[in-house]
Formats: sequence, C-alpha cells, structure tokens
Amino acid sequence: MILVLASIFFVYVILKITSKYGKQITLFAGFAIPILIIIILAIFIAIAPFAVPVVTIFLLPAIVFLLVIILRSERLILAGEIVCLSAKAILYEKEMLLVSFLSGLFVYITSIFDLLVIAYFFNFFISSDPISAYSLAFLIFFASAWVIYSFSFYFDSIIIAITDDWYRNPSEDAANIKKGMKRAWDMIGPVVLLGFIFAILDALSRLTRLAQTRIKVRGTGDMMFLVLVLISRIIVSIAKGIIEFITFFSLPCIIIERKGLMEDIKRSAKLVWRHFLDVLLAYTAVNWAYGLLILLSFSLFGISGLATGYFLVYYYLPFDRLTSALLTILIFLVIGFIPSFIMIRPLYTVYKTFLFEFALDRESNFVLPARLPEHIKTRFSQIIQERGLSSKRIFLRPPE
Repeated sequence: MILVLASIFFVYVILKITSKYGKQITLFAGFAIPILIIIILAIFIAIAPFAVPVVTIFLLPAIVFLLVIILRSERLILAGEIVCLSAKAILYEKEMLLVSFLSGLFVYITSIFDLLVIAYFFNFFISSDPISAYSLAFLIFFASAWVIYSFSFYFDSIIIAITDDWYRNPSEDAANIKKGMKRAWDMIGPVVLLGFIFAILDALSRLTRLAQTRIKVRGTGDMMFLVLVLISRIIVSIAKGIIEFITFFSLPCIIIERKGLMEDIKRSAKLVWRHFLDVLLAYTAVNWAYGLLILLSFSLFGISGLATGYFLVYYYLPFDRLTSALLTILIFLVIGFIPSFIMIRPLYTVYKTFLFEFALDRESNFVLPARLPEHIKTRFSQIIQERGLSSKRIFLRPPE
C-alpha cells in the first residue's frame, strides 16, 4: 500500500516536472541523444577502422538527424511545448491515469495468459507435428494480439476523446471519462479493425522469432531455413514499422473525425506526409524525452528503496545493510515502478492527439476553439511569415 501511494506521488511529481520543463527535457533529448550516438560511433571507428562500412550505416542517419533539428530547431521547440501541454492536460483530467492503468493491467494479465498457453501447447505438439505446432502458435499469437490491440486501442481512444473534449472546449469543462467511453465505443468497429491489422503483423513477427529460437542448425537445409526465417523476420519488422508510421494519426482520426478505417488510414498517411518532421520528432526526440522521464521514475524508486533498506528495514531483517538495501531496491522497482510506468504511458497518447489537433488548427488557420497557448500560435504564425506556407511541412507538395 505504501508503494502504491509512493507510485502515485512520483507520477504526480513527474507530471508536474513535465508540465513545467517538458520543453527543456525534449530539447536536451533531441540534441544530446544523436550527439552521444555520433561520439560513440566515432570512438568505435577509431578503435576498429575495419568496421567503418557497417558503422557508417548508423552514423549517417544520426548526423542527418542532428543537422535537421539544428536547421529546424523551431519544430523541436514546438514538440517540447506540446509535451508540456500533454502533462498539463493529464493533471487537469486525471481520469486518463485510471484509463491507462486499467489498460496496462489488462495487457499484463492477457500477456501472461498468452505465454502460459503457448508454452504448454507448443511444447506438446512440436515433437510430433511441427506444422501443427507452428500453425497453433500463430493462431494463439494472433488471437492474443487482436484482443490486446483492440482493448489497448479502445482505452487509448477514451484518452483521445477526453483530450479532444478538453482541448476543444477552452471555456468549459466538457471532458469526462463517461463521455470519453461513449465516444470511443461509438467507433469500436474501426478501432477493432485497426487492431486486426496490427495483430496479424504482431503474430507473424512473434512466429518468426519463435521459429528462429527453435531452429537447431544441423546441416545445409537447416541453415537455409534459418536464413529464410531471418529474412522473413526482417520483412515483417519493416512492414510493421512502415504501417505504424503511416497510421500514426489513424486512431485520433477515428475518434475525432469519425470516419471509416480506410478513410482514416488515407487521412493519416496524408497528415504524416504533410507533417513528416513533426511525426519523426514524435518517434525520436519526444520518445527519448519520455525515456528520460521513465529513467527519472526508475531512479526515484531505486533511491527510495536504497534508503529504506539501508537505514530502516535493515534493523528488521537478518541481513547486512547492503543485502537489505538490494532487497528493498528490487521490491520498490518491481511493485512500485510498474504502476508508475503504466500511468506515465498516456503522455504519448495525449501528445499524439495534440499533434493531430495542431494539424487541424493549421488547416483551419487556427480559427477552431482550442486551449492552444497563445505564444505557440504566435510563434507558428511568425514561422509561416518568415518561411512561407512550405514551413508547414517538410515536403513541398503533399499527395492529393
């Protein structure tokens, strides 16, 4: 109980920090991570010159990314502003934390059940009939993934609906969990179909991973099969990454614009094209910033566990101070960090929703009612005046 209360307190602290210093954290992550990658790879090249061709494959993207955010630093600043706004929205509409917690709890329980089922049935069939074993594994992977994605997307849809109601009603408190659940349920069909797409890709990815771990190379035939599995795994991973990128805005489109799945995917693809740099920053700098917040939460629990074990629990355990401290650190991290991580998760969903809302604001020239801070609106207007309308996107002409 104490750890749960500590977890809630740490979540509040992290959200408060993010609401005030989210821009600075995002800027730090956006510049520091690629610089760190470049330094590490440069050191590796100096130590092992023979690896230059391979290392260059990873070095060039880091250099290009760093140059892009230097030249377009205003986009990174905008991303940081939206990170701050995301934390403020969650602090204002705390029901989103409950939704995220229920989502995470459901996913963890389903994943554990999935692992137990596949471990039993796969080992039962693999010795007698490998084809049946892998077919059954795929069906279990698919069914489990479809359930998990459908429920996760539904819970995310509730958060999106609450965020939209909060953002688009600046003069009143129109957002609540009951209304959000209804809005999400009204669009459950497209939400479940979107989960179906990701479930197939996830099941194929897990199946190729399982096959790779089970193959024992005993000859040329096994080696060729292993190579085929590895190639299949790479293809599935690339396809999954591309589809995730293309459908970045699909869930906000479904809930906010209330269209069919195919229309939402097309709409998402166009918005990703038009706001490519913003979406790229969401996958990189913003995710890195959230990673730093997770690290901060991890550190808070670790330090608390260390202090509790070293100075307090030590007197009640038959261990020395160091062993007691290590034990309490483990307990604090396992019991306390998990709920913190689950409740920090909605930050990214809210961020994605705000990015979609901001895209709608740009399309309407900021005439829609919104809680968009005036300095962000003013700053973007200045960017458009200085660079023209092409500053709205990274490509000159989006597809029709």
